[in-house]
Amino acid sequence: MATSATKCDVAIIGAGPAGLMAAEQLAHQGYKAVLFERMPTPARKFLMAGKSGLNLTHSENLNAFTARYGEMAEHLSEPVHAFPNTAIRQWAQGLDIETFIGSSGRVFPKAFKASPLLRSWLRRLDDLGVKLHTRSLWQGWSENGKHLIFSGPDGVFRVDARATILALGGTSWPKLGSVGEWQQPLVANGVTLDPFRSVNCGFNVNWSEHFRDRFAGQPVKNCVIKTGPKTGEKTAKGDVMITKHVLRVGRFTKYRRP
Repeated sequence: MATSATKCDVAIIGAGPAGLMAAEQLAHQGYKAVLFERMPTPARKFLMAGKSGLNLTHSENLNAFTARYGEMAEHLSEPVHAFPNTAIRQWAQGLDIETFIGSSGRVFPKAFKASPLLRSWLRRLDDLGVKLHTRSLWQGWSENGKHLIFSGPDGVFRVDARATILALGGTSWPKLGSVGEWQQPLVANGVTLDPFRSVNCGFNVNWSEHFRDRFAGQPVKNCVIKTGPKTGEKTAKGDVMITKHVLRVGRFTKYRRP
């Protein structure tokens, strides 16, 4: 049996960077925002990204910047221009995080870590009155649709929110919380979802024991990857990650014909 409902203006499900940013903006506007996170701590993927330097944004011209979103460029142009790369640096500065532009044009915190930024960010949210509930798994809605239903360490509980923001991840890092469970209550309520598509890929490589022991877990920066004739002879520039058995290819910054 669910307990009496907790009330708030906006319930934000997912405490990664998107959820944290939504909570910050709402709190600045005077709304009571509450974050709900299924994991014991927030922003775990964000912290993982910090292990390879934490690329916050890119310093290039905004027209070139938005063009990198490909088919989504037109859709994302307005929000990117509303909160451009310069604003991201100013936002980090407000958290006492100094940034710099690397030789590739990417923007990094000088500390090359995510943890100092996250600690400062969470302190700001706490000062703004944002509440964070961890170990809170969203189960869907009540039978009458008036309440959000969560399960937590103390059992099932309800949330009465005027609005809900879903700031939920995909399925790329299950051990960090990205398992895609949130699809189930949406589908159960008739919401049509596009299937997930991979943005990363990997190639099995028989590394030597010496190479594997020395370089596993290390990124290789500013690579150029070229595909074969079957995919149209495309090339892309980006980073790859060396793991124990795989060469993992992540998001690349630009696709072009050679």
